[in-house]
Amino acid sequence: MIENSARGLCAMSLLCGAAMSISPEGSVKKIMTVLCAATLIMSILMPMKEMDFSSYALELAKLEEREQSLRTEGEEINSRLNRLVIQSQYEAYIMDKAAKLGLKAEKVKVGVEWSTQGLWVPATAELECSGEEKLKVNLKEIITSELGIAPERQYWNDNE
Repeated sequence: MIENSARGLCAMSLLCGAAMSISPEGSVKKIMTVLCAATLIMSILMPMKEMDFSSYALELAKLEEREQSLRTEGEEINSRLNRLVIQSQYEAYIMDKAAKLGLKAEKVKVGVEWSTQGLWVPATAELECSGEEKLKVNLKEIITSELGIAPERQYWNDNE
């Protein structure tokens, strides 16, 4: 219904514009201006006369419900994306630390949890790493002290 009303209003606007452009200057143009204004006002008001306000309220409620569900869905998607970005940053951090220590980290997987402060914090780490045991112990200590992942929540798969 709204789409048809908009089309009718556009058609009337074009017709009025054409009529105004071909009208001669003077009193004829003034009369044409008044007629075009009245026609456009009627084009706007006529669809409102035919509008069923009880169904409009129902449709409005449906739209508000849909808006709320889309908002919730968007917040969930945003939360998942944030979690994935944060996980990848922690993984890159661990790989950088391993490289600086001289270890070869083939795979690092960090699991995060939602904290009571409203942040994603690292909870677990799975590592596939090769190198000297002393360097691995150093990396384990770095992960514990800097990321707060307890040693019992660090899972190492040695490649040697």
